[in-house]
Amino acid sequence: MTDNALKSDASSLFERLQHRYGLGRDPLAMDTPFFGGAQRQHALETLRHLSGFGDLAILVTGEPGSGKTRLLAELFSAESDRLTFYRMPARELTSEQALANRLLQAAHKGLSAGESARDAVFGFFRWSETATLRGQRIVLLFDDADQVPGHLLTLVLTAWREADGARAAVPLFAGTDQLLGTLGLIREGDGSRDRIHQIHLRPLSREEVADYLRPRIELAGGNPAHLLALGELRRLHELSQGSFGRLKRTAPAVWLGLTNHRPARPAPGIPWRRLFWPALAVLVLGGSWGVVSWQYDQVVASAPEEAPMRAEPERKTIHLGPQDTAPESGNPVVAASETPSGTDSDEAVSRSPENPPAESDGPDDAAPVVAARQTSADTSTEPEPEP
Repeated sequence: MTDNALKSDASSLFERLQHRYGLGRDPLAMDTPFFGGAQRQHALETLRHLSGFGDLAILVTGEPGSGKTRLLAELFSAESDRLTFYRMPARELTSEQALANRLLQAAHKGLSAGESARDAVFGFFRWSETATLRGQRIVLLFDDADQVPGHLLTLVLTAWREADGARAAVPLFAGTDQLLGTLGLIREGDGSRDRIHQIHLRPLSREEVADYLRPRIELAGGNPAHLLALGELRRLHELSQGSFGRLKRTAPAVWLGLTNHRPARPAPGIPWRRLFWPALAVLVLGGSWGVVSWQYDQVVASAPEEAPMRAEPERKTIHLGPQDTAPESGNPVVAASETPSGTDSDEAVSRSPENPPAESDGPDDAAPVVAARQTSADTSTEPEPEP
């Protein structure tokens, strides 16, 4: 957006809007209707309940322009008949004496003789207890509390805690998130946040910006479909960053086409979108490998153990006939079957009691046996004598 557009007079911008769009009123200057979106209505109901009930100090936080002052104004308008509000301007609270004077003015009393400003602050909260008993609940509104010196806010909290919280005046602080550090409420769990309720007002979304502007444009006689078109709404949200204050400053320039805003380019970094599919494929492959490996381990673990192999019996070789081993001496070796004593051996075997002679059927069967023995004896040769 150009600097001239930001520094332009609001009245001149409205005149140009009125001429171009035929607006009868300035939609950005309307305080009503109260915008209850973005949890503003819930915050208002919480403030109404806690302010009337007491017993808790209230902290309303949010970025500049988030609508804190407008929320307090709506609370004052809704509960002024039931509650007594005292505004504590930040620009006037510069010292303990200034704070004490402001509180004593609310109590319609002056500083007693010999009483210090600090004692007067503690005395105000004790006095507010009696006011509550008479039906007058007091609420102290500290708008822009982050601009008040921190030691003064701490003094107010200390004096309130020393009094009866259920009956004493309710301190209500509104400011930025820096208010937490000013009051020493950054750390949680140390007891510093006891009896303190925080309400945070977040920025508006794009749809909530449209919901906020639409009824105001209609009341001004404009066309929401044109002024809240997609491109216009996108620029309104980007320039305002969800803040009511920025929206009121930038909307006229957007509608008049005085902006040269370009969406901010994302910072260079790792292209996660391009790496998504390769990374997914790697994960799938790794998962598949893990499943297959697990299944293989399960199959191996569940398989029965194999029985040990039996040793095969050794087979002995029986040699029939002469051996090929060469004789150690020059004398010829005669096989046992070729010796003349073979006949006697056969006869001994046939006569042994273990091998009784087989019974023959007649004389015809014995003749071939005798002939065979004679043939075996005749064929056996004896070695010839050396010359």
